[in-house]
Amino acid sequence: MKKIFEHILILILISCEEVVVVELPPAQNLITIESWLSSLSETQIVKISQSIGFSKRSQVQPITDAEVIIQSRQGIIFPFSHTNNGIYHSNLLFAGEVGQEYRLRIVMKNRQELSSDWERMEEQVTISDLTLINSFEENDPDNPGGQFTVFFPKVLKRDPAEDENYYRWIFYKDRIRYTEPESITIQNDRLFNGNLIPNDFQSFGYAEEEEIIVELQSVTKGAYNFLSLLKAQITSLGTSTGTTPANITGNISFQSDEVNDLVLGYFGTVAISRDTIIVEE
Repeated sequence: MKKIFEHILILILISCEEVVVVELPPAQNLITIESWLSSLSETQIVKISQSIGFSKRSQVQPITDAEVIIQSRQGIIFPFSHTNNGIYHSNLLFAGEVGQEYRLRIVMKNRQELSSDWERMEEQVTISDLTLINSFEENDPDNPGGQFTVFFPKVLKRDPAEDENYYRWIFYKDRIRYTEPESITIQNDRLFNGNLIPNDFQSFGYAEEEEIIVELQSVTKGAYNFLSLLKAQITSLGTSTGTTPANITGNISFQSDEVNDLVLGYFGTVAISRDTIIVEE
């Protein structure tokens, strides 16, 4: 009798279980734009995409039909054309000039216009020296029981004393760029203004015969702040003390008062200095 009662009680509990359907709000379709105008004479790039709903297989939809230009404060226009997957290339090779200001302007298919704030091309800071730090031996995955030496780049640069300066470092291994979230490496000169500074980069390891390319980018304070927020968010997700996930807006917005949608991403200028070395024992 006791067994029968237990079975009846289980059936009652199961039948009374309420199915809760959570209605998710419709996802906001936000436009994301990324463009860094360099001081090198090269094909400049603008990337444009739009976020879509969570239920879609891909949460990013490239925008392929926009009109894109970069404009200088002097009124010079540099037009761009779509190539593939939301990537626009400048029609001609050109370089941003130090001391000049530029902005990105985009007209969408529905004729809505977006524009960035004006960004100044900062003074180029030259890499003074690139050497290697021999740090430790690591197990060789291609040679069981074997090891190889890991090297790290050490870079000297002299910071100008006259102004506040902000920097981003980019690293390449055999011409392939480090793109992991942890590779966002930025600095300001608050603690070393006007000095010759050694920079040891032990997050970027290289083996013998590999090519190291180091790129020092001088950026604006606005770009530095944007990259700081971006790095804090993408490197701390999943930790108990991490930054609360949020949309990181930059310096681009819709130009109509009737459109209040957020625009993600940034248009920035980067004055570039590069150096390279081949790793040797």
